[in-house]
Amino acid sequence: MIRDEFQKAIYDILVAADFGLNDPAIYDYVPTNEPYPFVAIGDIDYRSWQTDESNGYRGEARIWAYSDKPGRRQVNDLIDVIDVALDRATPDMDNGHVITIDRISSATSVDVDSADNQIRSGRVDFSFIIGVNSDE
Repeated sequence: MIRDEFQKAIYDILVAADFGLNDPAIYDYVPTNEPYPFVAIGDIDYRSWQTDESNGYRGEARIWAYSDKPGRRQVNDLIDVIDVALDRATPDMDNGHVITIDRISSATSVDVDSADNQIRSGRVDFSFIIGVNSDE
């Protein structure tokens, strides 16, 4: 439940982010033949943690950006917006509260699709801590 709620919070943040002229679609599942650019919410892995005073979850989330433009500029611009939008964000959640989201790293790569087009991808990895509301 927390994973789905956190994913929705990430989605809401990214949909509201100002990507400027890039204006990508945001997905957790990318439809076949989706036009570029787009952003995909990747894996969200977490585990429980607790102290004497509180409990919650800590984990990692991966966000992907895709572009078919030559060069790295568009994919790097997408990564920059994702980074600014999510780093240190504290989105609203019903059953928990985000204590922190911190950028861990980012990387880009180039692949060739079935039509011999170069596809640029980038990813941004974040760590997060979510406190669980006392009534959960």
